[in-house]
Amino acid sequence: MSSPGINGLRHLLAEFWSTDKGLIDKIASALGDGTLEPGTSPLVLRRIADSNAMLENRLALLLEEWSKAGGQEVIPGTCLALCLFAVAEGARLAKRKVPSVEMVWTGPVVPGSRARSTAEVIRGIIDRTRDHLLVVGYALTAKDLVRRFSEAAERGVRVTMVLHDDPANAKLMRETWPADAPAPRLLTWPTGDQHPMAKLHIKLVASDGQAMLLTSANLTWLGLSENMEMGVMVDGEVVGEFVRHFDALEKAGIIVEIDE
Repeated sequence: MSSPGINGLRHLLAEFWSTDKGLIDKIASALGDGTLEPGTSPLVLRRIADSNAMLENRLALLLEEWSKAGGQEVIPGTCLALCLFAVAEGARLAKRKVPSVEMVWTGPVVPGSRARSTAEVIRGIIDRTRDHLLVVGYALTAKDLVRRFSEAAERGVRVTMVLHDDPANAKLMRETWPADAPAPRLLTWPTGDQHPMAKLHIKLVASDGQAMLLTSANLTWLGLSENMEMGVMVDGEVVGEFVRHFDALEKAGIIVEIDE
């Protein structure tokens, strides 16, 4: 089908991608029960559009193109309603699948740069967490950061830490972590037969499988304050893939809990 009316409908329907779900439901219902069809009065359009002039105009154009395409006899209102639902659902899924990304930086302040500081981003990630924090690092020695992780644990957040296989990491955590806070799960990668210089070199903080900092910065005072470090803050469903990867590493016995 490629009539002018059909082409016009196709382009107009695509413009509804950002329309509020409640309004989409209202428009689809009106299309389905015949309230909205070619020839519908401007007063009815205004009521359906909830006095949104831009949406009202878009609906009027939609009805005009619908009429050119043959109206209800060729394209039932229920069909247009389904198309609207598909557009809205596609937009919703796209927003979930496409993550937002921000630049994160430790180092000298750069005029004109929009980068956020590493310490600020980590604090924000911790504060927004409601269920689970995954912390992966080569070194974790920033005592203020340990305190913030422990405060998250005190409000019910499950904290999992995967640290480089260095006894100093586990020792410092046990000495620094408050005794009255729920203890984090401590895991590591026993390098075993790997090259003697092999390291767990990842630096990552992930919140609830939805937000994550991936950075060059160790979770140390130098990494958060004095070095020159760069990373990305990622917000979106893709973060869940990173968390599941570490779940799979543990299930496969590649990373293991640190012995007491």
